[in-house]
Amino acid sequence: METKDFISFIMPTYNSAVYVRRTLDSVLAAMDADSELVCVDDGSTDNTVDILREYEDKDTRITVIVQEHQNCSAARKAGVDNSTGDYIYFVDSDDLLYKHLLAEAREFIDDDIDILVTNVTERMQGGTSRLIYSGHCREVEKDDYLCFLMARGSDFMVHGKFFRRSLFDVYHWGTDEVMKGLFHRALLLQLVCAARNRILIAPSLITYFYIRRPGSLSAMLSLRTGGVAQLWENLKLLPLPHREFVQWSLDIIDKTLLARGIPIEDDFKPGRELLEMTEGMDLPESYEHILRLLRDKRFRISEARRLVREGKLTSLSPHVSFVITAYNNFRDVHRTAESIMDTGFRNIEIIIINDGSNHAESVKINAYSLRHPRIHQRKLEAHRGLMYARLSALQMAKGYAVMWLNAGDTVSQMGLLEALDLLHAGADAALMGVNISTRVAELYAETFRNTCLKAIDTSLYPGFKDIIEKCGTPHALSSCMVRTGFVRKVPMVCEPDDYCAIDLWTMALMEAHPRLAATEEEGCMREDVPGKDIKEADRARGEIRLGNNVLKALRKSGADKPDVMTCAAEDLRKSLAGILRRTGDRPFLGKRRARQLAEQIVALPDYSAFFRTAGAKAPSAQELIEVSRRPVIAE
Repeated sequence: METKDFISFIMPTYNSAVYVRRTLDSVLAAMDADSELVCVDDGSTDNTVDILREYEDKDTRITVIVQEHQNCSAARKAGVDNSTGDYIYFVDSDDLLYKHLLAEAREFIDDDIDILVTNVTERMQGGTSRLIYSGHCREVEKDDYLCFLMARGSDFMVHGKFFRRSLFDVYHWGTDEVMKGLFHRALLLQLVCAARNRILIAPSLITYFYIRRPGSLSAMLSLRTGGVAQLWENLKLLPLPHREFVQWSLDIIDKTLLARGIPIEDDFKPGRELLEMTEGMDLPESYEHILRLLRDKRFRISEARRLVREGKLTSLSPHVSFVITAYNNFRDVHRTAESIMDTGFRNIEIIIINDGSNHAESVKINAYSLRHPRIHQRKLEAHRGLMYARLSALQMAKGYAVMWLNAGDTVSQMGLLEALDLLHAGADAALMGVNISTRVAELYAETFRNTCLKAIDTSLYPGFKDIIEKCGTPHALSSCMVRTGFVRKVPMVCEPDDYCAIDLWTMALMEAHPRLAATEEEGCMREDVPGKDIKEADRARGEIRLGNNVLKALRKSGADKPDVMTCAAEDLRKSLAGILRRTGDRPFLGKRRARQLAEQIVALPDYSAFFRTAGAKAPSAQELIEVSRRPVIAE
């Protein structure tokens, strides 16, 4: 009886619950008795693992491995290490296999084949599709196949290929740290270089349906020059055809850095070495543009700005959706939008929410958005408030991540790069530093600084406390980039037009237990005065409501110790005193209005409820007035 080769299917998963059942069904339908499926979950936070375990219990051919979140390549490595097959076949958790895959592939596999290359149907965004290979079945020499892989627009995926297991003994998993996005090319190139026997291409054998999904992590290219440089150093060690390797390297640098406006320094090592390697080499004209970008820093910057302003989207969804709220302040909106475009990022979108501005301002916003394809605007029929506007934008956002900005803010390129890297590494929210003007810091300092820090339990989030203290309150999350898929699942805990809505939503984000990361790189500069058009009575009610929510968070986290509750009571007293102080300083009937406001405050049911919960005596209206008249001593 003829012995069949044992085939191991390797499938990494990460938050794939929505579509993993369909993929599992397609893989099991394609398998036979002489095969196995090794599923490696890379730290999913949804119910992906439960689904995998369910299938594992029903089919003995399935093995499930769970690891902490690292990246797709680490999951593939774990799958290979725990597999037993003679050949390895990679599957992504959102793709499909042809049901007769193994039955037909076994007709081509024999003891002398190292790599069997089958055909892949790539389904693009919008429903179009294409086949990777055409022509007849053919054997190719290793060098010829390497040249083909490094040609523009060719197949670079590890999917749709049967690799002899012994090839992985030669492959160096040390490059795993940079194997993100396009870097799985390194895996394919090394496996081909390790081949000693036949490589067979079978275009008639369609085995794999690759679905290109917008916003997926595999679609995000590396955003850092360090990753590209590390990839370059690893691939230089491989026996690759020289000319094709040079052209392929230029293409990679262009796609991952230059075309996206990612800044590179003049001493960028791969750029320097490629310039030296191309001297005297006759290259196609299309590469001259890339070489000029590597030589000339000023040309790189101007070209990046041109690409952003032309709004030329790639086939993938935007990396970041920037949200700007507008309310009769087009000049500030224009300043913020221009600062975003001046970063040089190409694959972004800017959403302007016109929160009921008057006709003249609305005309300016509309005309501005029409001039720039990257800018989308939505006008609300009436003024609904900052939080309502931001939530409206969240439903429109198409980016992998979203960042909210106040009109007048300006952003920093390096802060955005660091934040995107953190999200790409698995964080749900990436905090950045914020450069904030003195007048705004003074206003922020009157809110729940110390108590909010205790309620959020910053010990879980390294670096969070330092960044928040630069701003004084959780408003520092304004300088924050959040994964869109995560933030859409966070429930609202406040009215959209509430003065303290941003603080309350920040606390809701924290209670959702995000994977939080922080960088000291500055994300934005804030110069506006938030809430300047808020009535003092509404501001006071908002502070009291925020205080009650802080107490709830303290109880929920088990941090409601007597000293912390006392601190919360003192924070609210200071905040209300500050509001009364500003009211009393008005030149016309200021003291009288302050007394009336103090009486309104103490009459609010939430006011007495707060101090009763905090275990402190509620100050009377006269006591609040006396506190507001004391000189302010800087801490």
